Amino acid sequence: MDLIFKRLDYRVVTLYFGMALILPIIQIFQSLNKRLLVSNTFFDSPYTKWIGIDSFHFSATAFYLLLPLLAALPVSTLIRKDLEIGFFAQLQVRIGMRAVFKSYFLCAVTMGAVIVMIPLLINLAGYFLLLPDSHPDHLLNNNILVINRNTLLVSLYYQHPLMHALLSILFAGFWGSLFSVFCLGWSLLISNRFVALTMGFILQLGMILFQGMTDLAATFVPMYFVTETSQNDLQVGLVILITSIMIVATSLLAIGGRRYRIVM
Repeated sequence: MDLIFKRLDYRVVTLYFGMALILPIIQIFQSLNKRLLVSNTFFDSPYTKWIGIDSFHFSATAFYLLLPLLAALPVSTLIRKDLEIGFFAQLQVRIGMRAVFKSYFLCAVTMGAVIVMIPLLINLAGYFLLLPDSHPDHLLNNNILVINRNTLLVSLYYQHPLMHALLSILFAGFWGSLFSVFCLGWSLLISNRFVALTMGFILQLGMILFQGMTDLAATFVPMYFVTETSQNDLQVGLVILITSIMIVATSLLAIGGRRYRIVM
């Protein structure tokens, strides 16, 4: 895996991280204002204002909408480039096909999670520098509407809000890894790198459109349930089902890409 990490252009990766940070930084400026910082009438804290809990500003919605694309940026199309220039074939001769694919997939999993989690952690940490670390209250902070219907593990949110926020970030990072490998698998099967890069984003848009055509009360769209609280109803069983289906589909796609990859 070290060979693949060394293969990355870290100037470009840094640019990708900068792009991923734009929306979380904008969300801080949109959410905070002079009145809040001076008086804090509603006893707001990082747990009631950070991007994972924010359902009022477009920057928060846009970040989770673009999450599949952000996760795919660093690594997902690298294997396609290496197949085209012959670097993949050289690695295959040196360390074997199994080790080569394992390295690419582990790199995709790692970078997909990191590029999603770090901006979220920076956003949360930024609020800790600006607002008091006070626990949310279901009465004082009822304006954000964190209830059992739209929040997973809602009791944990009120009892241990930092743990709840970190679990939310970890879950978002896990889905970032899934989307990264999902796009990597497609990059093995189709020669157009741009199309492969956007497959996770296209999948999420398709799920949003399909959700709008159904009468389901609970959402099955990742951008809605990887946040700490959702604008839609959530069901734990449905979230687990969709996550399991995505794990299986991504695994099959990766295996199929390895077997039926297009070299040129």
